[in-house]
Amino acid sequence: MRTVVFRTYLVQENIEKYYSTTKKLQEIAVSVPGFIAFKNFVAPDGEEITIVEFESEEALTAWRDNPEHLAARKISDRFFTDYRITTFGEPLRDYGVKNDEHFGEVIPR
Repeated sequence: MRTVVFRTYLVQENIEKYYSTTKKLQEIAVSVPGFIAFKNFVAPDGEEITIVEFESEEALTAWRDNPEHLAARKISDRFFTDYRITTFGEPLRDYGVKNDEHFGEVIPR
């Protein structure tokens, strides 16, 4: 599994163009075999956090190297006052409850 956490502060004058570009990048991500999830959150201080998950490094690379994604990255300085991208590999633990069923590695209490 690969998880990308994209933390940004947006340039307010370009916010409409940013969101239309983000929508396109999300459509590209969803179309990649091995895509898992794409989520966006906005913190109280205005920081926007996007989490994108893929099943493998190959799937992440397919999204990252898509020509439309590469073009968007070339103009990213128009969208952000600050940004940080962090990519994570295999999880140390992955467990929880879904539909009242436990899954993954459950750690005893």
